[in-house]
Amino acid sequence: MTPEEMTDQVIEACFADPSRVLDQRRAEAIEELKIRYELDHYVGAYLRTLRGLVSSFLRAYLPGSGSQWRVASQITAPTLVIGGRQDKLVDIRVAPQVARVIPDSRLLILDGVGHVAQMEVPRLVARAAVALLDELGRPADARPARRTRASRHPGSHRREGGPRVDRRARRGGGHRAARGVHSPPDRAGGHAGGRGAGFS
Repeated sequence: MTPEEMTDQVIEACFADPSRVLDQRRAEAIEELKIRYELDHYVGAYLRTLRGLVSSFLRAYLPGSGSQWRVASQITAPTLVIGGRQDKLVDIRVAPQVARVIPDSRLLILDGVGHVAQMEVPRLVARAAVALLDELGRPADARPARRTRASRHPGSHRREGGPRVDRRARRGGGHRAARGVHSPPDRAGGHAGGRGAGFS
């Protein structure tokens, strides 16, 4: 596969709208791949990365202390979970699952966005991050009520002390919606984007 073909495949897989990628950025990615192809360790590194991704996926759903869902439930930092509704690599239903597992989380679902929201609609994502920081900067008694019960990992389908939880993504599944985020036109890769973004 040529560097051009590889670059276009990655862009197609990661972006809901590939036209958001600037020609200059595509050219830079192609040049970077040409350099990688000439490195002796490229194939080995690529295969190790692929194995790592598969291993990570398996660990996420296997039971035990190493389960990534169990690890996620122990996160204590306020967290913003962002999902693109047109993500071709990760099922959009995963984002609400993640938000349900992390105790103090906010969920932001973006319409018309794929796997790399921070690249497709960078200003919109930045506004969401700033809104989270603004919220945390307010006095504790002025913040939205914090969720105190952590969910178990999705494989168990049950909240602690609560009813069974459907695997399907549901609005308002215990997480909070991201606050203070609006969706005026964004500019990512030289094209307008982000208008009409949906928030859950």
